[in-house]
Amino acid sequence: MFPIFVEHSGGNDVCESPEQLTAVLQKTVDGENEFLLSQDSEVLIPFVSLLVTGEYGYIWYLPYDESAGIQAYGEDIGLNPEGSTIFHINNTEEMYISNSYVNRKETAIQIVLALVLQDSWPDCFEDMPECAEWEEL
Repeated sequence: MFPIFVEHSGGNDVCESPEQLTAVLQKTVDGENEFLLSQDSEVLIPFVSLLVTGEYGYIWYLPYDESAGIQAYGEDIGLNPEGSTIFHINNTEEMYISNSYVNRKETAIQIVLALVLQDSWPDCFEDMPECAEWEEL
């Protein structure tokens, strides 16, 4: 479902195709970025957040205001399951994400694409794309 509006630490983009969106989600500043994707430039919710640091990505989805969100479980990429990975939000604030929710950056981008390409963005946990396991918060 396009267009997709993307806010990130390098600016704002409007993506009209999966290829454009993939290219935008590859952008990093010093190997990191925080992407907020929405269907409307004026109304942010629902939105998808993709945090990227180096080769890793973390996905969190907010379907509506009252929700605590839904996050994607990570794949087994050899990270310490008891540890965490540091991502940055607002370019400065450290966010420690349990390695249980960390994916390879490329996998995270594919999951985000699957989510935004649905006929409509999910209203609930049960409607999340099946290409990832999800946890409702």
